[in-house]
Amino acid sequence: MKKFTRIMGLITILIISTTLLSCKKQVSNESNQSSEKVKKIVVAVSGSPKPYNYVNESGELDGYEIAILKEIDRRLPDVELEFQKTDFAGLFAGLDSNRYQVVANNMTKKPEREEKYLFGDTSYVKNHTIIAVRENETNIKTIDDLQGKNVPGSSSGNATTLYLEKYNQDHKDKPINIIYTEGDYSATLQDLQNGRFDAYVVAETYVDTASKALNLNFKRLPIANEEEVQQSKAYFMFRKDQEELKKEFDGVLNDLIAEGKLSELSIKYFGKDYSK
Repeated sequence: MKKFTRIMGLITILIISTTLLSCKKQVSNESNQSSEKVKKIVVAVSGSPKPYNYVNESGELDGYEIAILKEIDRRLPDVELEFQKTDFAGLFAGLDSNRYQVVANNMTKKPEREEKYLFGDTSYVKNHTIIAVRENETNIKTIDDLQGKNVPGSSSGNATTLYLEKYNQDHKDKPINIIYTEGDYSATLQDLQNGRFDAYVVAETYVDTASKALNLNFKRLPIANEEEVQQSKAYFMFRKDQEELKKEFDGVLNDLIAEGKLSELSIKYFGKDYSK
């Protein structure tokens, strides 16, 4: 009887062990399958300009775009976002070489960009491009008034610089004197205040941020053909083969707009609502 009891006990232990092993294997398989479904997406940013994206005092990426991307990451269970910081020119080179799938850097639509890259349908910021001049400036009122004037341009070829270069091609007899600079917009606005430049064609959000942080004051002149200079809306920019990812990003952005979350984040980082 004792021998029979021991045998039955061994059989019971064997059954329990087999069951536990089977369960463990099933959980492991489910975990692996779940992991395989998550797509790692690399998002490239330049770490400037503030407050779109920047490195904070803790050495971490922060800013309006980063906050939006973290919301997107949280709301898309099939996506895991990884941020990569590079220079402005590297944003495009990284998309071209498949190092990145998305760029978030206050990117506006331009025909030459749309030929190569895919833009979202839903924008996350809208602001005006203006001509910033010193408060005592009275002779500059339009783009044409910049002929012969010292105006900063970016050597990396941002949208406003591309427009100024095209303007000079069309007005070779009276070009704008573009002075290329590596400085960020805050340093450039300080140079404008100090007299190095006569005017600056720039997004108004940059003027807002620098004026507040550095106690600068400028006249802000509207541009009649603003949309030719630079479109007022910014979008996430994708590789051409990322149509499904673009749709997922647009879906979350539309939810954030409907919930008022995008407005909330804009006010947090800009001090006013540039989301609409």
